[in-house]
Amino acid sequence: MQENLATAPRKQTQERVATTLDERLERKLAAARRYRGTILFFKNHRSLLGSERHRDTGDLALGRAKHRLAQVTKTIRALRAAI
Repeated sequence: MQENLATAPRKQTQERVATTLDERLERKLAAARRYRGTILFFKNHRSLLGSERHRDTGDLALGRAKHRLAQVTKTIRALRAAI
């Protein structure tokens, strides 16, 4: 079984080349909406953060969403200034 996993071809990732600042801004705004959605989900479902079963994954997902939202917000600000 291990041999099959080791020799299985990996999925190739396709790079998305944004040719304009507007396209880059659109992608960053979509990412920001996803991160805000994750933060709102955990705000509305606080019991998940309090339960032993889901606390670790919930804390990790919430922390990651907050961190990435802060990063993408800076990028959005820079793109808007450049446009």
